[in-house]
Amino acid sequence: MPGIAIGVSAGALLIALGLQGQTQPAFEVASIRRNLTGLQRGGGLAAPQPGGRFVAIGATLRRLVGDAYDDMQVFGGPTWIDTDRFDVNARSEHDRPPAEIRRMLRPLLAERFRLVVHTETREMPIYVLSTTRADRTLGPRLRESDVTCAREARAFVPGGTPGSPLSCGDFRLGARTLTARGMAMRSLARLLGDRAGRPVVDRTGLGSVYDVEVEWSSDLGLQQAPPASAGAAELAADGLSLFTALQEQLGLRLQAARGPVEVIVIDRAEPPTPD
Repeated sequence: MPGIAIGVSAGALLIALGLQGQTQPAFEVASIRRNLTGLQRGGGLAAPQPGGRFVAIGATLRRLVGDAYDDMQVFGGPTWIDTDRFDVNARSEHDRPPAEIRRMLRPLLAERFRLVVHTETREMPIYVLSTTRADRTLGPRLRESDVTCAREARAFVPGGTPGSPLSCGDFRLGARTLTARGMAMRSLARLLGDRAGRPVVDRTGLGSVYDVEVEWSSDLGLQQAPPASAGAAELAADGLSLFTALQEQLGLRLQAARGPVEVIVIDRAEPPTPD
């Protein structure tokens, strides 16, 4: 396996480099190329694929680091990790579970981007995602995906054509709409966290994948104060908030809280070496 740059700071943990006293599985072949289309939004698309593959289209380095480290929130790093975008096509010699494929990104990113990270636990504002009802009854626009869609979601390859039918495992996020097929609650929490400016912790207890349709009218999205919080009354005239839409349409609740969150901190990153 290619050499891995190890940070010199005392906080640079072995787990951050994916080295835990054993050889870290590595991709047999990996291509990382700069994406220059300029069409992507957010962090880009990235997902493990059948056959031990990982595919990303227009993904930022921050998104790739988050994927590699179990959807943990990522702090630090140079400004380009949020603006430069990359296409990744990596293949392992053997088929592997999705979680293992994601972790195989760690040595790849360390090699190609000279990435050095460490973990920290920080006390910070969070949102807790939970079901509105104690019996976990779902809202009318949150439906458990059928078995076929659930299977297709696990094999989903990102990169569908805009306007084409939504594939299982894909989602579309508009200014005031979110539509998804075959979405896990963990993925929904991450998506909401990206827009909320704070981590969203999934405590729904819902382990399946779901079809999601939610609409709201407020321009503020998750920047609007949650219901019953200070400032919410003044913003009510702006329209239906995403907080309220989640409750009424999906049967889910976002509650503001504070709590310890384990995060990834980037100590060093460089533009990738050529393939």
